[in-house]
Amino acid sequence: MGLLLAPSSLIFCKGWPSWFWAATARGFCVKVVILSTSFWKSSILKLSPTTVVLIWDKDLIVPWGQVTGALSDYDLTGPLYLAWEHVSHFVVLPRACRKKTSGWNHQKLYLRHWEFGGVTDGAWNCHLYTSSYLPHEFSLLREAGCDASTLLDQMTVSGRPCKPPLPIEKGSQPSVHLVREQCYHGLGLLPWNTAQPWVVTPHVFSPSKWCCKKVTVQEHLYSRDLSKSCVSQLSSAQQGHLSGDTNYIPEKCWKNHSLPQRDLNLGTNYSISSLTLGVIQTHQGKPEPTTVEERLEKERAFKRIQAATKADDAEVPVELWDSRVLPGMDPENGL
Repeated sequence: MGLLLAPSSLIFCKGWPSWFWAATARGFCVKVVILSTSFWKSSILKLSPTTVVLIWDKDLIVPWGQVTGALSDYDLTGPLYLAWEHVSHFVVLPRACRKKTSGWNHQKLYLRHWEFGGVTDGAWNCHLYTSSYLPHEFSLLREAGCDASTLLDQMTVSGRPCKPPLPIEKGSQPSVHLVREQCYHGLGLLPWNTAQPWVVTPHVFSPSKWCCKKVTVQEHLYSRDLSKSCVSQLSSAQQGHLSGDTNYIPEKCWKNHSLPQRDLNLGTNYSISSLTLGVIQTHQGKPEPTTVEERLEKERAFKRIQAATKADDAEVPVELWDSRVLPGMDPENGL
């Protein structure tokens, strides 16, 4: 897949600039970031020195430029209203825009962290605005559920051995399970609004294979979808500050959203593979087989690839070598 449009974005954040970190990690060129305070400014400039970082003010003058999308904790009114004129594809807001704009489709989304592979019970409303020439339908690409134990260190010496908690009913919807007051089941979800909760979780060295421990700051940030590389770049003060911040939508809730393919009259099909990234991608693979002969050839090619990735006792796929040496040769007939 190749990029049809160079992805770029404007980011407007009140607290932790999660929009910025995710957009940068996925290859966006973040042109402007507006923050409510200067607390995170140095971290942003350390990662992206060319990004213009501004502090919010009612008389703020924004150096506008044409971008693919905008992600904002602020309503795009007042000095930010001009953003609508400089965004070509999408705008994401946690609240509906108060000032109606023309030429944009609006869709309200309800995002639950656990539906996208998250391990907390966080849930948010989100508002997506797409340009009128983009499709209005929007689908959510859900992932397999996880529980808190996937992020908790089961080898740590911290914590104290305890008896196993009551098992969680199989097949039940993921949720927070209290073992006792302010202590949660490690095979359930963690509460989004509780910083560093206590959990009863599986543990390798405990005689009962379970222990009661307090979630560390790092583990708590991992549960909020911050990567280890991102956490390692934060100071202890920043980690502690962020651990108590709940006013942002974690990455997993919006990275796996997809719009259906549609002809944009640009000579190719496109798909938006991620809500906040809005990456326009071309599909350059071979067309789907239409005849019986083409389908059989596709199945034979798939089996050859499977054979090439099997264990050592698998048959040597010499036909792959033949096709390399003699392009165009029929692999079924050999030399």
